[in-house]
Amino acid sequence: MQYLGSINTSGDMKTALKSILAAQTGLVATPSGLAIPGIPAGQNPLGGLSGVTNLVTKTGKALTWLSTPANWWRIAGITAGAILIIISLVNLLQPALKAGASVAAPIVKAVA
Repeated sequence: MQYLGSINTSGDMKTALKSILAAQTGLVATPSGLAIPGIPAGQNPLGGLSGVTNLVTKTGKALTWLSTPANWWRIAGITAGAILIIISLVNLLQPALKAGASVAAPIVKAVA
């Protein structure tokens, strides 16, 4: 028999306390403790939150990656390269688009 303060926590008392708690909370009294109805014993009732914990972990890794100065140089290089490609494509295609517009303008006027 164990004593916790002035409360007798013998096996019979534990069983009675489990039953009282189960009746008041809606939990199920099992030999190993209280369980949530519908969740098998030994299964984590918060198992559905693993997606949230993965998101938090991945967000932490992303913030760590962003806080590294060398990675900002990578981001700047990729951004500058993308801007240069867009400017080059606009300059390359601009004469062709103007020629196409001058050919299409009379056709559009005739149809309209």
